[in-house]
Amino acid sequence: MNPPLQKARYLSEPQNKRFAGLITVFFGRKPYDFILKDLLHDRYVFQSADEIFLTEKGTKELHRLAFFCGLLVTGDDVEPMRLSYVEPE
Repeated sequence: MNPPLQKARYLSEPQNKRFAGLITVFFGRKPYDFILKDLLHDRYVFQSADEIFLTEKGTKELHRLAFFCGLLVTGDDVEPMRLSYVEPE
């Protein structure tokens, strides 16, 4: 008997846009204006005179969405998660 297949997880369109904006801010870039407007409205980021920063809420959302994508955000890097470990022979 085959084990049951797990349903694939994908980000919805709003989640995908939000993740794109958050990861852009994470790497110190400015997202498109229509994405930035939503991030500011939902308080995921705040904007000073010349920079954009992630809020605590934005950082948590970035980690949550990255996890759904199979990514691990560490320090200033993003790496694929290793979901299973096989002991080398």
